[in-house]
Amino acid sequence: MNWALLRDLPISAKVALAPTIVVLCLLGLAAQSLWNGSATRNSIEQLASVSMPKVAAAGTIRERVTALNAKVMQSLALEGAGEKPEKIEVVDKAVLAELKAVALVFEQAKTQFTHEKEAALLAEASKAYVKFARLATDTLDLKTGGLASAASMMATATASHERLSQLMADLVEQESKHGLEEAQLVQAGANAARNNTLLLLVLALVLSGTATLLCTRLISRPLAQARDIAGHLADGNLALAPVQDVSRDATGQVLVALQETADRFNQMIAHIRSSADEIDTASREISIGNTDLANRTEQSASALQQTASALVQLTQSVRQSADTAQQANQLAREASAVAQEGGAAFEGVVSTMQAISVHARRISEIIATIDGIAFQTNILALNAAVEAARAGEHGRGFAVVASEVRSLAGRSGEAAKEIRSLISASVEQVDQGGQRVTAAGQTIQRIVDAIGQVSTLVQEMSTATVEQAHSIASVNTSIQDMDRSTQQNAALVEEAAAAAESLQQQSNKLVDAISVFRVKS
Repeated sequence: MNWALLRDLPISAKVALAPTIVVLCLLGLAAQSLWNGSATRNSIEQLASVSMPKVAAAGTIRERVTALNAKVMQSLALEGAGEKPEKIEVVDKAVLAELKAVALVFEQAKTQFTHEKEAALLAEASKAYVKFARLATDTLDLKTGGLASAASMMATATASHERLSQLMADLVEQESKHGLEEAQLVQAGANAARNNTLLLLVLALVLSGTATLLCTRLISRPLAQARDIAGHLADGNLALAPVQDVSRDATGQVLVALQETADRFNQMIAHIRSSADEIDTASREISIGNTDLANRTEQSASALQQTASALVQLTQSVRQSADTAQQANQLAREASAVAQEGGAAFEGVVSTMQAISVHARRISEIIATIDGIAFQTNILALNAAVEAARAGEHGRGFAVVASEVRSLAGRSGEAAKEIRSLISASVEQVDQGGQRVTAAGQTIQRIVDAIGQVSTLVQEMSTATVEQAHSIASVNTSIQDMDRSTQQNAALVEEAAAAAESLQQQSNKLVDAISVFRVKS
C-alpha cells in the first residue's frame, strides 16, 4: 500500500480502517465457511444420493436373487414332498414374477451404474442373471417331468446363482469402497475447510492488529508532534525546526497550523524585540532632545518678546504710511477727474473740427456743381449765338442775350473757381487742424489714462498699506500667541521629558519580558 496515500487519509477513514479490515476478514471467513459448508454438503449429498443408493441397489439385487434361488429350491422341495399342485403353482408364479421384476431392476440399474468398472460388473452380472433366470425357469418346467432332471438343472442354476451372487458382492464391495473413498474425501474437505478457517482467522487477527497499530501510529504521531510544538510554545521556545513529512489530514493540518503559529510568533517576537530595542534607544534620544528643546524654547521665548516689541513700532510706522497713502490716493482721484473733464472737452473740439471739415467738403462739392452748371450755360449760350447768326437779322436780339448769358456764365465760372480754390485751401487747413486736434486729443487721452493708472496704483498702494498694517497687527497678535504657546511648549517639554523617562523604563521592562522567548537567528 502507498504509505503517502494511507498517511493522507482523513482521521475518520483511519479510525474506520481497522474495523473495516476486521469486518472484511470476518466476511471472508464467513464466505469461506459458507463455501466449505456448501462443498461438504454437496459431497455428502453426492454420497447420499449416488454412492449409498448404488450400494443399496446392488445389495437389494443380491438379496432378491438369493430369495429367488431359495424360492426355486422351495418349489422343488414342495414338489418332492407331494404338496398340492395349487400351492406349488402359487410359488412358481411368484418365482416367475420375481424373475421378471429383477430383470427390470437390472435394466433400471444400467442408468444408475454409469462408471466404467461398475458398468462392466453390472453388465457381467446381468448376463449371469439372464443365465440364472433361464436355468431357474427350466428347473420349474422340468420338475413336473421328474425330480431327478429338475435337481440336475437346479444344480447348474445354483452354480449360476453363486456366480451372480459373487458378481453382485463384488459390485457391492466396489460401490462400498467408492463410497468410503468419497466419505474420506468429504472428511478431508472438512478438515481442509477447518484449517482454512483457522488460517483465515489468524490472518484476520494479524491484519486487524497491524491495521490498528498502523492507524494508531498515523493518528498519534502527528498529535505527539503537535503536543511537542505546543510544549515548546508554552516554554517560550520559538526556534523550532520545520516539521517534515506532514500528512494532509486534520492532524497534519493542525500540525501545520501550529508550525505556522510558531513561525508567526517567532516573527512577531523578533519584531517586538527589535522594536523594543529601538523604542529604548528612541526614548533615550527623546529625553536628550527634550532637554535641548527646553533650552531652545527658552531662547525662542526671549527672541519672540524682542520681535513683538519691534513689531509694535513697525505697526505704528505702517499706520502713518497708510494715512499718507490715503491722502495721496484722494489727490490722485481729483487729478484724474480733472484730466477726464479736459479730455471730454477736447473730444468736443475734435468733433467740431470734424464737422467743419465735413461741411467744407460739402461746399466744395456744391461749388463744383455750380462750375459745371456755368460750363453748360456757356455751351448753351454758344449754341444760341450760332443759331442767332444763322437766323440773321431776326436773331440778333437773341444773339445779344446769348452773349450776355455767356458773359455771365464765364464770370460765374471764374467766381466758382476762385471760391473753390479758397474752399480747397480752407479744407486743407481744416484737415490739418483736425489732425492736430486729433493728435492733441490722443495726447490728452494718454495723459488721462496715465493719471488714471497713477490713481489706481496710488489706490492699490493705499489698500496694500492698510492691509499691511492689518497684517502686521495680525502678525503682532500671532507673535504674542506664539509667545504664550512657547511658554506652554516649555511646560509640555518638561512633561514630555518625564513621559520619555517613563517610556524608557517601560521599554526596559518590555525588553526583559521579551527576552524570555528564544527566537530563530
